[in-house]
Amino acid sequence: MTFKSKMMIGMLTMLVFFATATSSFAQVSITLIPDPSPGEIQTNNNAQTASPGVSGAGILVSGSLIANSPLTTTSLRITYPSPITSSPTTFNPLGNGTGQGIPSQDPIRIEGATGVFANVSNPVLNTTNSRIEIQLNAFPGISGGNTQSGSFRLVGVRIDANGKSGAQNATAALDSTANNYILTTTSVTVINSVGNGIGSITLGARAGNTNNGTATIFTNRTIPDAAASIIITEGFAAAFRTATQSSNSGVAVTNGTQIRLTFNGVPTGVTLALTSNAGDTSTNRGVAISNATITSTSTTTIISFTGTGTGTGGAPSLTATDTV
Repeated sequence: MTFKSKMMIGMLTMLVFFATATSSFAQVSITLIPDPSPGEIQTNNNAQTASPGVSGAGILVSGSLIANSPLTTTSLRITYPSPITSSPTTFNPLGNGTGQGIPSQDPIRIEGATGVFANVSNPVLNTTNSRIEIQLNAFPGISGGNTQSGSFRLVGVRIDANGKSGAQNATAALDSTANNYILTTTSVTVINSVGNGIGSITLGARAGNTNNGTATIFTNRTIPDAAASIIITEGFAAAFRTATQSSNSGVAVTNGTQIRLTFNGVPTGVTLALTSNAGDTSTNRGVAISNATITSTSTTTIISFTGTGTGTGGAPSLTATDTV
């Protein structure tokens, strides 16, 4: 009787050991490495979550092989701090089978998938939970299991930054931990700071331009001073962007940063002729103005940034403070 009891205890110990050995030993370690946007405007409903103007910038998902093993299908879930306002190319609001990614020039997508992640391709937008779900593939033991490391990048995610402030973080999780994948990164910063797009509007002019102060017109219609100038300073170094800088695909989206000016109280018969220039302390940047003639019935104009490259006439600096 004593011998039999000892045998049963020994068998039970062995069963517990073999049952726990496989599930407790993770075979692919997953790390998330962000390339965050340095700053976004807090009234922007489509804020980038990666470095502006950098093709392919986003969250790098890196899988490091620990040991050859079978892997079961699981889902990597990345949850953002506010509603996601872009969509994958598979988004089909018309129901016609044709993808309508938003924005079409820079939708949510997977790029650079290699190795163990070579077949990762279709991110799913979960609007209810403000998250992206990415299926990680299985490697059955019958075929030898997985023997590779690998990586891919999640690109094109935009969020509603309206009312946000400070740094914005995304959180990550796996839908199951019993699959030989292990997640070592559970939180990443996707935007370093959210703040005001315009820092100040004052009388004055940029360096190298004439400060014309205020203009004066008397009620008898005489004009002793016909010229005036104002200077608009961006709220942070990357606030002013071209349509291409507002993309992570190298293809310009519909528009970049736009500044709308409305002139109130312009008398009937008075015309304001506008000119504009922009840049940092040393270099002029390409800038356009939609309406150069302000009257009592046409009171609004929009300033946009149009340059390319980094020299004179180029795009706004993303590291220095620009003014208009």
